[in-house]
Amino acid sequence: SLPLFVAPLIDSAGLPQEADMDPLSLSGCVVEALTDNFAVRIRREILNQAKDSITMAEAEFDPSLQYSISKTVSLSPPQIVPFSYYTAAGLVTAEGSYSTYSNSVNNTISVIQPVTTGGTVSVGYSLTRALTTPIATLPDPNYQGDVYIRVVQPLLQGAGAVYNRSMIESARLSQKIAGLNLRNEVLTTVYNVENAYFELLFAREHVNVQRDALRLARNLYEENVVKQQAGVLCDLDIAQAKSAVATAENDLLLSEQTVQDDEDSLLHFLGRREFRATVGPVAFPDASESAVSFDRSYKLAREEGPTLSAAQAAIDQSDRKSV
Repeated sequence: SLPLFVAPLIDSAGLPQEADMDPLSLSGCVVEALTDNFAVRIRREILNQAKDSITMAEAEFDPSLQYSISKTVSLSPPQIVPFSYYTAAGLVTAEGSYSTYSNSVNNTISVIQPVTTGGTVSVGYSLTRALTTPIATLPDPNYQGDVYIRVVQPLLQGAGAVYNRSMIESARLSQKIAGLNLRNEVLTTVYNVENAYFELLFAREHVNVQRDALRLARNLYEENVVKQQAGVLCDLDIAQAKSAVATAENDLLLSEQTVQDDEDSLLHFLGRREFRATVGPVAFPDASESAVSFDRSYKLAREEGPTLSAAQAAIDQSDRKSV
């Protein structure tokens, strides 16, 4: 009798049968991969950071509200001055000393708006309270208020909208590049999942072919054994049939190993790290035939290909930084 070296893909050791498992559709695999794939998630975070960099660059031109308060106190040294006064004897002239004390408080509130030309426009209000001892002016204390509009525009360094908006434009190009890289990563992930899915489908169908080949090789071997016993065939024919059975068993083992490798590859692209899980049944999805032309495919590759667009955006960004 011929020994059996090949075990079925799923035996009775507790593993679920394929027929009892939920089918795994190609669209479901793509959705799961795009949701859990680490490379895609990293590209999404990079895109979010690029969006934040635009907000930070535009914030340089947000208006600012400023308030300041200052206080100045001064005390002059004593001074000798002549003064006169009347007595019973008449007018008397004498000398005395006094010190001058001043207290000034200034409050200023302003709104400063940077403009893309490199300058600033400021609108503010200033209120000053002044107190002097001895009284120099009336009223004392006195209040002075001023409203002003100030425009500052550099003429050489830092002037021009191109220079001042370069950081914003560079940030927008960074967002564009990050979006194109995300798209490229998504397309690559979809391609890898589809390729792994169809490779697994082919490998499983190939196992069925190898099983049929093994069954035919065994039938031929059994027929040759009967013919040998009847004296029709020689021992060489039996040896060749037995060798064909061994070859078919080896091919089936290799096919089963390929199925397991393709299952692990599909699980890897789906983001599953537990390779002990068994992939459910897979099948060809319904697809409609579409006309394919080289010119249209080449045109779509140039216009829609994210890699080429990302490279062009990187060149534009370098030109912005060199301004």
